[in-house]
Amino acid sequence: MNKIPFLFFLLFLAGKIFALPVAPSLEVREKHPGKIYPITVEYPPEGAKISEGAKGIFIFGKTLGPGLLTINGQKIDLYSTGAYLGYVPVKAGANDLVLEYSDGEKTYQAVRKVEVQGIDKEAYFKAPRLLEGSAFPKGDSELSNTSEITFQVEASPYHKVTVSLPPLFNEMELNEDVLNPNIYKKTVILGEGKILRNAKKPVYRIYTYGGKYKDKISAEGKLKILPETEILKPAKVRGQNLRLRLQPNNSGGYDYQTRIFNTVLTEGEIEGFYKVILDGNKIGYLDQTLLNTQKKINLPNNIVWQVVAEEDGNKTKIIIKNTERVSFATSQTDQSFSIILYNTQAINTFNTNVKTKLVNGLDYGVVSPTTKKITARFQSGKRLRGFNYKYEENNLIFELFTSRDFKFTNKQPLKNLRVVLDPGHSPKRIVPYDGAVGPSGLLEYEMNYKIALAVKRELEKYGALVFLTKDKKETLGLSDRTYRASLLEPDLFLSLHLNALPDTINPLKRELGFSFYYYYQQGIPLAKAMEKSFAKNIGLPDNGYLQADFAVVRGMPQVPALLIESLYMMVPWQEELLKRQRFIDLLASSIAEGVLYFENPKWAQKNIPLQMESRRKNLEETLLKAEDINLQEKR
Repeated sequence: MNKIPFLFFLLFLAGKIFALPVAPSLEVREKHPGKIYPITVEYPPEGAKISEGAKGIFIFGKTLGPGLLTINGQKIDLYSTGAYLGYVPVKAGANDLVLEYSDGEKTYQAVRKVEVQGIDKEAYFKAPRLLEGSAFPKGDSELSNTSEITFQVEASPYHKVTVSLPPLFNEMELNEDVLNPNIYKKTVILGEGKILRNAKKPVYRIYTYGGKYKDKISAEGKLKILPETEILKPAKVRGQNLRLRLQPNNSGGYDYQTRIFNTVLTEGEIEGFYKVILDGNKIGYLDQTLLNTQKKINLPNNIVWQVVAEEDGNKTKIIIKNTERVSFATSQTDQSFSIILYNTQAINTFNTNVKTKLVNGLDYGVVSPTTKKITARFQSGKRLRGFNYKYEENNLIFELFTSRDFKFTNKQPLKNLRVVLDPGHSPKRIVPYDGAVGPSGLLEYEMNYKIALAVKRELEKYGALVFLTKDKKETLGLSDRTYRASLLEPDLFLSLHLNALPDTINPLKRELGFSFYYYYQQGIPLAKAMEKSFAKNIGLPDNGYLQADFAVVRGMPQVPALLIESLYMMVPWQEELLKRQRFIDLLASSIAEGVLYFENPKWAQKNIPLQMESRRKNLEETLLKAEDINLQEKR
């Protein structure tokens, strides 16, 4: 037999064997109704780009039912429904996640292709070398010789690494990070006389501990070092009502309380971000595109020439009359609300004896020569429901809200309470979906709307006036949701969601359940009330309440606003709960109970225990089934 054709035949046969079908997701399955797929993958999507450095990724979907499932040879637990959630290792570059499922009679295979971005650092760092693109600064930077400068680079572990920036210094040895030995860094203050007017790129070198030179790289960005007197310069803000970053990068998070207007003082530039100094206790960072430093600019020299207060129903208006617009920050306690004004020299006319339904006097404080503070003290037993602010010309106007005089009754304990429900996410049935997806293909936007309708019915039983930000088929942006909500003049705002994790987090090592997110401090008591209700009624782990920078709660300062994550729909048994109307009703009654604990605690204390006990008995079967799925249905 001719060996060459036979070899071609074997190669052809091997191609047939290893050309596995792509595991379909909901998008594919909906195009072929009635077709049965033995293995599906709902996450990650085909061709997903996974973040650099990932060592593992979660994967979930569904099979035909009980049996044996492996992914790249690793056994994955199956639920009785056939759904699964696993966590599998990945490496840098292209990854084939090969799924093999056996029902005892037949074996099926499918593949999901994903790509982990970046290089294989473990292989890269086997030889002593430095990682291109990792050295500080990555972009052109201008710093003061009296400020802290952190030189940093990524390199092979357990070696000597140095940085040079002549003529300021040569071969300064960096310290290896104890927890991450690939990171070498050192923080220094260069001090007087250390000036570098002509920007240069720092040069990094790596040696063996025996002193043998191995590799060097230059930073991508140039570094200029100037005296503090030269580097401090005012900059004009492009836009209004900006938020400071906590770190000089896009992932550094925002300062929750500060808003930037007019002109600010900058202290140099770090990799595309200006360092902003409002006073000695308040610094942050703004993207360089948001500031103009080219023209001759002066800092505000504001004088507050009058502070007045007005009362209008449940609203106290504090009008701060300025000579210029200035940046400001706010802070809250249970007993007070404070406004901190930057670049302000003095407050001239100030009436401290202010009495309204909410406020029991104003206080004036000097934080620093250029920072002043106005504090509104609350009446005993009153709480801040929310606030709004705006500039009218140079006048900064704050509106502080307390609760309306609700006419709650015993039969209608939430009578005329105005509640806006925001069903999270919008219809999108192609990858990437708008929101989370479950192992069987349940989409978050559908379930959020279904839960919202159930919550609406439940709250209306108690006399509340309930509105939704959108209908089921409507696509709506985040700012449009809060804009619509504000037009409805709500007393409460609840955004309804179902949770998921970032794709590199191992879900099998976490207790996944319900959680609550607020932005402004007035949301904390509502979060506590909601947590109390869920912990009492929902058979899921309590993941607590946290402050978070979500647009839908950040955009509703005028009321207590909460984002509710009722469960993790990526977990198979929790997704199954969402398919049961009795569990949807349980969620709705628990959310309503949370509102009652918050708005009418006297009524709730007297009536809820018996009422919810009755409901609990009716829902006991559902809860027991939930426990069965969780503990017993894994195969």
